[in-house]
Amino acid sequence: MADFEGFAVKAAPYAPLKIAYLSGCERMAQAIDGFIQRTRRRSGAHNPQLLDVPGYLPDSFLIEPSIHRFGTGEGKITLDDSIRGSDLYILADVTNSSVPIKVFGYENHMSPDNHFQDIKRLISATNGTAHRINVVMPFLYESR
Repeated sequence: MADFEGFAVKAAPYAPLKIAYLSGCERMAQAIDGFIQRTRRRSGAHNPQLLDVPGYLPDSFLIEPSIHRFGTGEGKITLDDSIRGSDLYILADVTNSSVPIKVFGYENHMSPDNHFQDIKRLISATNGTAHRINVVMPFLYESR
């Protein structure tokens, strides 16, 4: 067991890792992807058989969902990448009100409910194919 920047690396992961991020979380997703890449490179240097595990160190763990908006503001999410059998982490910031959307031709900004609906759409699009689905939100929405 090795310890890198406070994280212990014991063994190969059970399933490949994928990170999907929603609107407004691009910078956070890139920072997390870079951290995991560095950590896995270091652990692979100390334990070379980890690098032979399929999906252990891809070019990027990030998946960008395609979000299609209709004129009413409703949406649909599709994925271009396969997440079959992967541990999927969904990054969402429901309090980010700087994300613009068009509703009936007018520019509006996403509310926490809009973000939360996108989370549910992404879970629905990946349910049944991902090994596990985890949602990471800096603010626990609907927690009252």
